[in-house]
Amino acid sequence: MYRKKSIYYLGTRVDLGVSKNLIDSLLTDLLLKGDSKIYTLNPEFIVDAYFNTDFQKELNSSDLNIIDGVGLLYGIKFLFSKRLSNYKNLILSTLTGVDLVTYILEKANKDGLSVFLLGGSSEYKVAQNAATKLSLKYPNINFIGYSSEFKHNKIDDNRTIEFIKDAMHKHGILSVDFLLVAYGHKNQEFWIGRNSSKIPAKVSVGVGGSLDYLSGRFNRAPKILRKLGLEWLQRLLTQPSRLPRILKATILFPVLSIILLRRTLKNKN
Repeated sequence: MYRKKSIYYLGTRVDLGVSKNLIDSLLTDLLLKGDSKIYTLNPEFIVDAYFNTDFQKELNSSDLNIIDGVGLLYGIKFLFSKRLSNYKNLILSTLTGVDLVTYILEKANKDGLSVFLLGGSSEYKVAQNAATKLSLKYPNINFIGYSSEFKHNKIDDNRTIEFIKDAMHKHGILSVDFLLVAYGHKNQEFWIGRNSSKIPAKVSVGVGGSLDYLSGRFNRAPKILRKLGLEWLQRLLTQPSRLPRILKATILFPVLSIILLRRTLKNKN
């Protein structure tokens, strides 16, 4: 049984020790609990939550906040080294959104669970293409539906929920086991916070751009870049529009981290 070990990084809770070896049991626990939320955090999340208290509140309300981003991992190791030394046998590592989704799909396939894919680009039919590919790879998953047509805005909430409930009714289920929401960070977390319990979904996950990779729209970085924590470089090269987000993670996040460190040292003195 996973006992949550957490720190608060600039006010946002980050859960430690969530390794691939624990994922299956963690997902089982969250399915049994129901109405569970999983978010994957990187430096950009921490920065945005620092300046947006509503976003921070939503992140802190989740059942699991996983480290997704080597910058956040290094920041935790640097700023919380003393706290970490108090945790015996703690494995501190990243778990990317794509890898998390893969583990979820493997569990759903093993146990014959239901999955709904929501979000992604409507122009590229990301959710539809992902569902088509994944249903071939994971034949035991009950893919009850998908849609990239709805927006993340509140004005579309009722239509989206009705669409998902209609798919549930056609498949004869009263709740979705895994709801994977790909509206991009902030948008997907706020959407999950507003709507997941209304569906209802047992486990809702903010998956960001994971469906882009699983649908074949983009290719993942080579393994060597992933091991070095440089997957963001591949994303920048293939998606130049991400530059402002990359700068937020590589410049603003370290600056805020230094401020946090100075504040901590000042309080000690």
